[in-house]
Parts: sequence; structure tokens; C-alpha cells
Amino acid sequence: MSRRLLLPAWLLAQVLLIPAIAQVAVADVGTEDRSRTKMAEPPAQVQDFSLTAHDGRTIRLSEAGKGAKLVFFGFTNCPNVCPAAMQKLRQVYRALEKEKGELTCVLVSVDGARDTPEVMADFLDPFQPGFVGLTGDPKLVRPIADGLSAVFFRGMPTDRAGGYNVEHTSQVYLVDRGGRLRATFYDAPAEEMVRVVREVMAE
Repeated sequence: MSRRLLLPAWLLAQVLLIPAIAQVAVADVGTEDRSRTKMAEPPAQVQDFSLTAHDGRTIRLSEAGKGAKLVFFGFTNCPNVCPAAMQKLRQVYRALEKEKGELTCVLVSVDGARDTPEVMADFLDPFQPGFVGLTGDPKLVRPIADGLSAVFFRGMPTDRAGGYNVEHTSQVYLVDRGGRLRATFYDAPAEEMVRVVREVMAE
């Protein structure tokens, strides 16, 4: 049986919708949309951390891709925030993948106990190319998240079998090819993200 047939229903639905919405046009962006983007002024160097990639290798963030990166902290069992964020990241990647420069979307797991490299690989399979999953002990991920002002913590149990959610912030961080934080997106529209990422990629 293929990996895709084993996908959760919400993920499969999002993936099937991607081709229809992937061509993101950069339209005029209003003041409200721009307020959801915080530019780093001046750009700040991001810690070049090491975690385990979805292919089992231990790599640094700088090795996840040669160009700009969109970094998101989430987890594969996330029921609400992550599905929407992953769909948006895919839209942005599709809109920019043929332009000069290189873009990689990096999912950093905040649930390393369940998000093994194999689980991450299955989760990211329908989003490829352009996505890298990084996972590790939450104790290792904590200072990485703190460095970007991202927050996560284990929530209350969801069932008697030991299930749980991980509460986490939804920001997406734009890191340029030099490893510097250039922008933080607070649920910004895909069109606004494309505009900002395009400018950074063109530098």
C-alpha cells in the first residue's frame, strides 16, 4: 500500500486541493495584511542548529537548503494549526519554485517523541519537493524555538490511551541564504508571503 493511501483524511484533502490553488498571484496587499509581517530590522543571525532530518541524517539548518528557508514549528499529529500552515507553505513554494534562487520549507517538530524520521518522511511525502523535516528531543528543540521567540508545550491528555496535543505558536520565519532572520509571518496571506520571500530570494 502506498504512503499516500495511509495519510489522514485532512491531509489528503489538503494535498488534493493544492494543484487548484498553487498558482499564487501577487496582488495588491492591504495595510492589514502587511501588519501580519514583521521584518527583522536589522536582520539577525539565526542559530545554525543540528537535528535529525526526515531521511535519518543529522544535519544543520544551513544544510537543509542552499537558499532562503521558511521555518515552521509544528508536529505531524496537529489537528488544526499545522494543516493550514502546511497548505500555505506549499502554495508559497509552488509560486516561487521556478524563480531564480532557491527556497526550502523546513518543518521543525515540537513532538520529537512521536515524530520519528520515518513518521516525518511519510507526512512530508505528498508535499515534496521543497520540504525538509527536522526532529529531535524536545529538550534540544526548546532553545532553538526560544531563539526565534517560538513557544510550545505539551497539552492536556486527549484520551485514556495517552494521546496528547502540543500547543504551539503558528509563526513562520523567513531565513535568508546567509542564515539571517529576515521576517516573521503571523498568519500572513500567501500572497504577502510570496511578495516578501521573492524580494529576499532576489538579493
